[in-house]
Amino acid sequence: MKNLLKYTFATLMGALLFASCTNEYEYDGVGQAEQNTASGAYFLGSANKSSVELEPGSVEFDITLSRTNTENAQTVNIKVVSDEAGVFEVPSTASFAAGENTATIHITAPNAKEGEEYDLTVGIADEHQSIYSVGMQAFTVHVAIQKWENLGTCYWIDGIISQFYGVNPSFAYAVQVQKLINADGFRLRFVGPYSFAATGRDELGAFIGYPYNAGSGDEQEHLFVIDVTKAGAYLHPVSMGIDWGYGTMSTGSIYGNLSNNAATYPLGTYDEKAGVITFPLNSLYLNDDDGPAVVKKNPTYLYLSAEAYINSLTEE
Repeated sequence: MKNLLKYTFATLMGALLFASCTNEYEYDGVGQAEQNTASGAYFLGSANKSSVELEPGSVEFDITLSRTNTENAQTVNIKVVSDEAGVFEVPSTASFAAGENTATIHITAPNAKEGEEYDLTVGIADEHQSIYSVGMQAFTVHVAIQKWENLGTCYWIDGIISQFYGVNPSFAYAVQVQKLINADGFRLRFVGPYSFAATGRDELGAFIGYPYNAGSGDEQEHLFVIDVTKAGAYLHPVSMGIDWGYGTMSTGSIYGNLSNNAATYPLGTYDEKAGVITFPLNSLYLNDDDGPAVVKKNPTYLYLSAEAYINSLTEE
C-alpha cells in the first residue's frame, strides 16, 4: 500500500512540474513565419479563365491579380513559371493602385501560330509570395489560337452606295472571304472592292474591283469584318476607301454604333441553307463629310459561295 501511495504521489508531482514548465514556455506561433517582403497578392480562380481562344494576329489577354490589403499602392514582381513554347511575353511586375484590390497582367504572344495550342503558368515572384495567401500563388492558362479558313471567292451585292448615287444595286463584286469559328458563332473578313478600280469580271460576271472608282479610290486594302452570332450579323465600321467629293465614305451596322434599338435598326441575318448574309433596310449606314445616313432602300448581300450566288440568280 505504501508503495502504491509513493507511486501515485510521484506521478502527481511529475504532472504538476510539467504544467509549471509549460506555463513558463514562450510561444512564438505555429508554422513558418511570414517573410517581410510578402505582398499578400494572389490569383483568384473565379476572376480568371483557365482556357481562352484568341484570334490570330491579335494574340493578347489579361490575367487578374488580387490582394487583400488595399490601403496603399503596391508593385508585385511576376515570374514565368512555365512557357514551354516560349511564345509569351509577360510583364515583370503588376501594380495595384491605392484602394484597388485587383491589378492587371497584360500578356501578348506575337509569335504564336494559327491553329496551335499553348500553356502558360505565371506566378508571384518568390520574394513576394505569401505562405498564408487566401488564393493561388501561380495560375495556369491554356491558350488556343484560332485558324482562318479560306472560303474562296464569294459575292458582295452593294445596297449602300447604290442608294445614294444611282449605282446599279444588282451588280455583284467578287471578294475573297475568310472564316473564323469562335465561341459566339463565326467571323468573316474580306478586302472591300471599293478602293480598287475594276480590272475585269470573273466567270459569273462579277466585278473584280469597283467599276465606279474612276481614280477616286485610295488603292488601300480596307478589311470588312462581319461577326455572325445567334443575335444576327454585325458589320464592323469600316472605311470604304473611296471619295466622291464628300469625304471618304465609310459604312457599318447601325445597331451598336448610332443606336441600340434593334427593332428600328436591325442586325443582318444569316441563312445557312441558302449560304447568304443579308443586311436588310435600315441596318447599315453610309458616312461621309455630311454625316451618317441610313440605308433605307436597298439591302446588301454577301453570298458565301459561287453556288449560293448562282442559286440566287435562278430564284430571281
